[in-house]
Amino acid sequence: MNKNMLSLILLLPVCAGAQKGYTIKGSFSHLPSPAKVYLAYSIHNNRVEDSAEVNNGQFAFTGQLPTPVQASLYLKHDNNAVNTYHNVDGLDVFIENATMTITGVDSMKTAVLKGSVSNEENQLLLTQRAPHLKAINAVLDQAEKMTPAERAADTAPMQSLRYQRDTHVKAIDSLYKAFIASHRQSYVALDAFFSHELMGNFDAVAADREFKLFPEALRTSFTGEKIAARIHKALSVSIGTIAPDFTQNDLAGKPVTLSSFKGRYVLIDFWASWCKPCRAENPFVVKAYQQFKDKGFEILSVSLDASHDDWAKAVEKDGMPWTHVSDLQFWKNAVAVKYGISSVPSNFLLDPSGKIVAKNLRGNKLAETLSTLLH
Repeated sequence: MNKNMLSLILLLPVCAGAQKGYTIKGSFSHLPSPAKVYLAYSIHNNRVEDSAEVNNGQFAFTGQLPTPVQASLYLKHDNNAVNTYHNVDGLDVFIENATMTITGVDSMKTAVLKGSVSNEENQLLLTQRAPHLKAINAVLDQAEKMTPAERAADTAPMQSLRYQRDTHVKAIDSLYKAFIASHRQSYVALDAFFSHELMGNFDAVAADREFKLFPEALRTSFTGEKIAARIHKALSVSIGTIAPDFTQNDLAGKPVTLSSFKGRYVLIDFWASWCKPCRAENPFVVKAYQQFKDKGFEILSVSLDASHDDWAKAVEKDGMPWTHVSDLQFWKNAVAVKYGISSVPSNFLLDPSGKIVAKNLRGNKLAETLSTLLH
């Protein structure tokens, strides 16, 4: 156990000493020497790293956790450099305070972890989700090969792609809702609620009601505290509230302030050049802008890009002639943080007074909503 592990254990609650802690016993049947296994996870946003030599195919880790956590186990073969992000022989799992075993032949990628109820629950969810994700990615790949005009067209091929996408998105949504409802005592369900149900422009009132169904021990955990904070932020930008003002620079480096758009209907559109769903959505936004720009409608796009060149090229390629701003801080974009944005595309429609009147208008829904507001 290294010093990083020891220092993090000091951060655990005092009562953690009464907990059993975790043990991971590993075994590889045909792993050449030398070899070393690394374990990494985060506790309260603090990264924990540990390592263990593999002797005669055996290794072990021990420690204590305040809650189950997502962890990475990766294997260093011979003297190859360890890379925890690219081309790594690794495995992502949930570990918890229990005795767990991990067995394999000569690779961590194909090894199997047993003894963690949390990991079994998570694997069930991932297995059910996998075919739907594969299908959605296939649809996005097909759409990306089309021109913006083709993607916005109401043709039979595009109708088919949209139907396929929406069908699988709804299937995943149903999977998560069913899993969360049937695993209310599970930390994995809490994590799934955080990572799936609180994405995009979620219904903050409904989310707050749903969150209260989890037991207090989960609500007061670190993840529970993050959920409470995100819901609180979402409530501050819910429908009926005045949109928080902000200022960011446009493509030319000139500051633009949201409040300068008062007196018109304004769509605050969060997107990024690297976001495939955003690029697929842009033709609908362009179409709505062209239809309503002379009737008191404006768009203020906030990009979560990190590269000015990528941002500018995407704006030109997708033909978006309205105002664009960004601080080029990726997910740390100050406006995105203020508005609680955790996925893109996301948008907010403001009335002339600056009040939020609709959220997350996708596809033709934007134009349909504007047609009822702007005659």
